[in-house]
Amino acid sequence: AVLSRGGQRIATFLMYLREPERGGETTFPDLGMRFMPKRGSALFFAYEHPDPRTRTLHGGAPVIAGEKWVATKWLREGHFE
Repeated sequence: AVLSRGGQRIATFLMYLREPERGGETTFPDLGMRFMPKRGSALFFAYEHPDPRTRTLHGGAPVIAGEKWVATKWLREGHFE
């Protein structure tokens, strides 16, 4: 249903609005990378095409102490309606 409204996601812009005291990293397990959330910083990653070989699988590690706030902007192939 989402694909019919704007096409495939082609990029993600993840902004960190509040950093936790501990934990809450953004992880990319296929790359073995972890990014600590830092207020005012952001991550941008794009996908050549929707395929596991792009190695953009990502997730948020548990927040151990404090709160983590993020804002996400997904860029799609077409106009999202």
